[in-house]
Amino acid sequence: MALCVALLIASEFMPVSLLTPIAHDLHATDGMAGQAISISGLFAVVTSLLIATFAARFDRRHVLIGLTAVMLISLIVIALAPNFFILMMARALLGIVIGGFWSLATATVMRLVPSESIPKALGIVYTGNAVATAFAAPIGSYLGGIIGWRGVFWAMTPFVVANLIWQWISLPSLAPQKANAMGKLFGLLRRRNVAFAMLGVMLTFAGAFTTFTYLRPFLETYTGVNIAQLSLLLLALGVAGFVGTYFASTMAARHLYSLLTGLPLALGAVTLGLLGIRYHMTGVAFAMFAWGAVNSAIPVCWSTCSRRVSATSQRAAVDYSWEPSSCPSCLAAPLEDFFWTTYQSPQRSSEEPHYSFSQPSPSAEGTAFDLSKRSSIQNLLSRTGRRTVIPQRASANRETDSSVRNQKETLKMKGTVLYGPRDVRFEDREEPRIEKPTDAIIRISATCVCGSDLWPYRGIQKIGQPTPMGHEYCGIVEEVGSAVKTVKPGQFVIGSFCISDNTCPNCKAGYQSGCQHLESMSRAQAPILRVPLADGTLLATSEVPSDDIIPSLLTTSDVFGTGWFAADAANVKPGSTVVVVGDGAVGLMGVLSAKIMGAERIIAMSRHEKRQQLAKEFGATDIVTERGDEGIERVKELTRGIGADSVLECVGSQDSMMQAIRSTRPGGSVGYVGVPHGMKLEMWPVFFALVHLHGGPAPVRRYLPDLIKLVWDRKIEPGKVFDLVLPLEQVAEGYRAMDERRAIKTLLLPNGKR
Repeated sequence: MALCVALLIASEFMPVSLLTPIAHDLHATDGMAGQAISISGLFAVVTSLLIATFAARFDRRHVLIGLTAVMLISLIVIALAPNFFILMMARALLGIVIGGFWSLATATVMRLVPSESIPKALGIVYTGNAVATAFAAPIGSYLGGIIGWRGVFWAMTPFVVANLIWQWISLPSLAPQKANAMGKLFGLLRRRNVAFAMLGVMLTFAGAFTTFTYLRPFLETYTGVNIAQLSLLLLALGVAGFVGTYFASTMAARHLYSLLTGLPLALGAVTLGLLGIRYHMTGVAFAMFAWGAVNSAIPVCWSTCSRRVSATSQRAAVDYSWEPSSCPSCLAAPLEDFFWTTYQSPQRSSEEPHYSFSQPSPSAEGTAFDLSKRSSIQNLLSRTGRRTVIPQRASANRETDSSVRNQKETLKMKGTVLYGPRDVRFEDREEPRIEKPTDAIIRISATCVCGSDLWPYRGIQKIGQPTPMGHEYCGIVEEVGSAVKTVKPGQFVIGSFCISDNTCPNCKAGYQSGCQHLESMSRAQAPILRVPLADGTLLATSEVPSDDIIPSLLTTSDVFGTGWFAADAANVKPGSTVVVVGDGAVGLMGVLSAKIMGAERIIAMSRHEKRQQLAKEFGATDIVTERGDEGIERVKELTRGIGADSVLECVGSQDSMMQAIRSTRPGGSVGYVGVPHGMKLEMWPVFFALVHLHGGPAPVRRYLPDLIKLVWDRKIEPGKVFDLVLPLEQVAEGYRAMDERRAIKTLLLPNGKR
């Protein structure tokens, strides 16, 4: 298959370097000869969109062999073409092969190899693309000067015959599969962000490939190159493609949207520069190299962008796929990733690969993933699933702010529901919709289990009915109400667990958790979430982040923001001594926050070695394992009998609160953020303690801009607090692991996919 890919790309790119002799021999203009390239792109676009529906009726082996045979026929007809019309027909046939093969190749590879070998197998296949892209044009130019343009195409036919035989021998039978619905494609065009993306991609690639098509006549007419010089220049262009692809791949994670804006502008500038220095060989050579590097970087960035916006980092449906750089003459080529996740039937596509991630079963004790190994989280982040669509009569009185959702159906999704003590279920729930003009709908990129979720899970906090769970979240905006102004579809957002308008007097004072229109977030442990008061609750990042930083960004939604508030409420200052009561996720974030705020000494109270190690990594200088009176005495010993300047209470029990107060020096401050349960504060010891008390639910929204910036600039990594990563459907195991203290905090990665 890799050889077939290389031959396809070579067949497509050869005419670029042979444009002048083709035009001369067939009595056509250079412009007409260029259309022989464009027609391949046109037929490739149409074929790529239709081939999966057609091919689903036949054995995939026979389809691929048939396409290869058509490629052989097209090459022979091109080599024998007596006139321009026959050449165009043969190139149209080649376009059918290009679009058909690329649309089906990835799906075929994923059916042929085990899931763990898919990346390597695809890498082998696409190596043929890279090699042919770099060397087809210069080799065509060189050989064309020796054996003529017809001879070049004849020279390719033995390779295609060999590949045809190879496929016949090696490809196994691949049974027909159910096809996807065509109507899904056209529904995409009604989405404004997709339509704008399509327009941008079309203009960019149309301009780039128009330039590429007519490089040979330009160089021969104005620069005056001979065949040898032309071949070297085209070789430099191809080698530059490797350079551009490499640098785009490394820079896209941090500077994606700057690249998306800057690269097309740079390509235009280099193209104009070519016109200005067209008579100077040295300048043209440097400009050609720059042009090749920039041009090859653009498809990489577009693919990265579309994967991020669709909240996926690996493909999960493969019927309608092709590599954008494989057919740059096709105006819509780089739109492939927008079709990956949306151009599918509601049920699981039969062409989807069946990934195996070695995940814990619901009854297992859970599998901890090392977040320093980016592949683990990327694998889970890239999983996909489906929701069922249950038709029903349209409600006559239903009114929403949405113009997108179909009122004649109710969309179902899976979500987390707590039924009672230690009874967590992941079950069908109605997908949220826009209910008020101030709402936003986001697709969750990551959520988690909070320590406060364990109170109702353990039965300490009573619930009267099945309760949807989850209040920590981040993800991609899918839809907004008409009154929402600060976020828009396609943006990555993080929101506070306290829903606030951010405009009332309390919000303006910095206490959004005391908003006059306060609501509490729930239902976040699900693939889709409705966020009320979106303008006041959500904050968008400058770009869609890379996968490895998402866990740390998620912490700013609650646990990091709460730890920060604890330190802020306790008046942590540079050079101060701080005690942190509680070694859960909030306590560990309190340690990190105190360190950032400049505390000189940070005493973490913990009995668990794993949590002690993380506390030290976050900045703890001392560990106290004792509790109660012994713990207070130990703190006094470490502080020369005085007590700490600032104490962070991060548990919420009677004992932890008293331990915090009694560990504080007179005049010191206690910041309490542990959700209180069973606490009856006796005022007599508090009265004589002479300490400042400040706390409550954290006004996370106040801190979000600063905390997000710290994470975004990679100065800190609070996401290390997640020591267990699970698919969202295994949320019950996440609760069990935290309840049994096998995990500090569980990161949940949704598998729902629109």
